Amino acid sequence: MASALAKTRGGGAWARRGLILLGSGVAAIGSYALTLGDPQPVRDMVAQGTGVFGIICVFIDMWMSRRIRRSGGVTAIRTGVGTGPKAAGSRYWIQADGMRFVRRFDDANKLYKEAISLFREAKDPQGVGLAMLGQGETAEGQGRFDEAQRLFADAQQQFAEAKDDRGQIRALLLQGRAQSKQSALDGAKGFYDQAREMAVRAADRYSEGEASLGVAEMAARQTKTEEAMTGFDFARFAFSQSGDRSGEAHALTCRGDIERSRRSSEAVTRYERALTIYKTVSDPIGEGVVRQSLAEIM
Repeated sequence: MASALAKTRGGGAWARRGLILLGSGVAAIGSYALTLGDPQPVRDMVAQGTGVFGIICVFIDMWMSRRIRRSGGVTAIRTGVGTGPKAAGSRYWIQADGMRFVRRFDDANKLYKEAISLFREAKDPQGVGLAMLGQGETAEGQGRFDEAQRLFADAQQQFAEAKDDRGQIRALLLQGRAQSKQSALDGAKGFYDQAREMAVRAADRYSEGEASLGVAEMAARQTKTEEAMTGFDFARFAFSQSGDRSGEAHALTCRGDIERSRRSSEAVTRYERALTIYKTVSDPIGEGVVRQSLAEIM
C-alpha cells in the first residue's frame, strides 16, 4: 500500500512536469504566430527561449519538491496538513489574515480569537503574538485605535517570552503607527525609537529603515526639519543595506519633499535619484508621485 501511494505521488509530480513541458511546447509553437512580422532568426530565438523557460520550470519544480519533502513538519503546518492545536492555530491565523486583507474584519476577528486560543493551548507564545498583531491590525482598520494599541503591546510581551526580537520590533513599529494615526506624535516617536534601537542590536537593517522612517515622519509633522532630514537619510541608508530599493526610493522622495519646502535645488537631485530607483523596480505609482513633484518644481 505504501509503495503504491509513493508511486501515485511520484506519478503526480511527473504528470505535472509533463504538463509544464507540454504547455511550454505549445507556447513555443504559438510564438511563431505572434512574431509573424519579425525576421526568422528572431522567431526561432523566441520559440527556443520559451522552450528553455519550460525546462527551467521543471528543474525548479523538482528542486522545490525535494525541499518540501525534507522540510517535514514545518511545511505540514504551513500547508494545513499537520494536526494538533499549533497546526490548527496556524490554519485559523492564515484564514484570518486573508479575511483582514479583503476587509471582512468581523470574520477576521473571530478567526484570530480561535487562533490565539489554539496557540495558547499549544504553549506557543510566538504564534499567540502573530495572531494578536493581526487582531490589532483588524481593530486599527476599524478605527478602534486604543484596542489596537493594547493588542500590539500584548503581542510584544508574547514575543519577548518567545525571545523573538523581530516580532518585538514589528510590534513596536505597529504601536508607533497606531499612535501616529491618533496624532500622538511624541508617543509614536518613542515607539519608533525603541524599535530602531532593537533593530540595530538585532542587525535587522530593514526594520531599522522602517523605524528611522517613522522617526523622520514624526519629526517632519512637528516641523523639526533637521531631525527629519537626518532620519530620512538614516532610513535611506538602512534600506539600501537591506536591499529594499522601494524603501530607499521612498526615503529619498521624503527627503526631496523637505528640500522642496526649503526651496533648495537639492530637491531635484533627490527626486531624480528616487525616480531612477522606481523605474528600476517597476513601481509606476512611486514613479508617478515623483514625476508630479518634479513637475511642480519645474
